[in-house]
Amino acid sequence: MIFRNVAIVLLSLISIHSFGANINSNGTGGGDWSLGSSWLGGVVPGAGDQAFIVNGDNITVSSAASILNLILHDNNSTITINSGKTLTVSDWIYINATGINQNTIIVNNGIINCVRMTVKDFQKPNYTLTVSGTGTINCSDYAEYTAAALGMSISMGNKLIISSEIVLQGSSLTFTVNESISCHQFIFNSGVLDLSSNNAELRMNIFSYLSGTISSNSSSTSKVYFNGI
Repeated sequence: MIFRNVAIVLLSLISIHSFGANINSNGTGGGDWSLGSSWLGGVVPGAGDQAFIVNGDNITVSSAASILNLILHDNNSTITINSGKTLTVSDWIYINATGINQNTIIVNNGIINCVRMTVKDFQKPNYTLTVSGTGTINCSDYAEYTAAALGMSISMGNKLIISSEIVLQGSSLTFTVNESISCHQFIFNSGVLDLSSNNAELRMNIFSYLSGTISSNSSSTSKVYFNGI
């Protein structure tokens, strides 16, 4: 496994760079991605910017949109991708808790393209990421889901396609697969991998196991294939 330098990651996400701006959602409920009123300052984020969805806002992608980095903060902050629409994130989707008992929501009925996806609870207990819809998330590099506190749960209800590796780590992490996950290498360091859903499907070339529990049940028709993506 390649270890990620968290300090560098955070610095790259919170700093203002010459390539674009940090643009927050309006903090009053959000709105359509393409409308200036949905964003603080009235400026729609462009392909070189970092978009932050904060304070429980719901930003809806109803036409094709592009961004450099997408960051979701705070409780009930939501990104919604309408059917047939595409959100292109040319680098990072970064999702994290800012307090206890928080839930981040992705409702994707279209396509989300990104390079990498990282989800962390930052030692905030009872953090949940809920991904639902009929869409697909494509990561051209890797995806990482890390729990440092108690009670972190992820429900993955989209097709998740990862060109390189997916990493699950944290003894309190429960990762529930409700659709298909395809990757080159599945790295399961710790936690619970829940394959109880009848729709759960894993496709990989390499499975790397350190510790943790794989959960299923006698009636589950979940499937595991070693033929990658």
